[in-house]
Amino acid sequence: MASCQDIELRLVELLREDPPKDLLIHLKDCPECGEKQQQWARLWNLMDRWEEEKPSNETIEPILSLVRGDLKREAAQRQRPVSTPSEAKVKAGSVWWASGIGVVLFSAIIASLLSIGSSIALGYGKAIQLSMRSLQALGLAGSLPEGAIFFVVGCLYSLLPLLLVGLIFGRIADGHRHRLRLSFWVVAIFLLVTLPYTVVECRNFSVGLALSLLAGVTAGAVIGSLGGFYLSGRKAALA
Repeated sequence: MASCQDIELRLVELLREDPPKDLLIHLKDCPECGEKQQQWARLWNLMDRWEEEKPSNETIEPILSLVRGDLKREAAQRQRPVSTPSEAKVKAGSVWWASGIGVVLFSAIIASLLSIGSSIALGYGKAIQLSMRSLQALGLAGSLPEGAIFFVVGCLYSLLPLLLVGLIFGRIADGHRHRLRLSFWVVAIFLLVTLPYTVVECRNFSVGLALSLLAGVTAGAVIGSLGGFYLSGRKAALA
């Protein structure tokens, strides 16, 4: 025979169409368990009559809007073309060049090669001798000190290459200030490359004349780079 504890544990079985006989026998003899069974039956009937409440449009619309937005973003990401490794490299290279770093390095290296190549083809000493002979032929040899001739020769070896490079690559730079800033970086790299070579080539000159030549190289680099980049900008603006 079932006990009160069994009734509490097996109340769900009383809701079936054919409840167990041992539970029914106990309910007839135990008013307390019978009351629990009736309460449980009333609760179950209430749950059967409970209608499902549908959410209002005010609740549904914000949720649908969020879902639509997520679907649109996912569709846009699927349609976005995926860059291949080669395309990514090309894009990175174009950004690197457009930022000015490529212009500076390329310009400085080319100008350095032109300057050093010119000094190899026509050494500083020979260029100075030719300059002195030209001044003598013009009757101006005594009008200029020897240091000034060294300065002018050094200036030409840096001015002409940087002026040429500035005219060619300066048009790539955007904006007048941007061009001037790039030109100073070109000068710095150019001098970093060419001055050690120039110092070695000046080993046979006196200290004063060597310093005049180095000062000329520095002054020519600044004038040539600034002039080339500035003139290229003016040419681009007038075009």
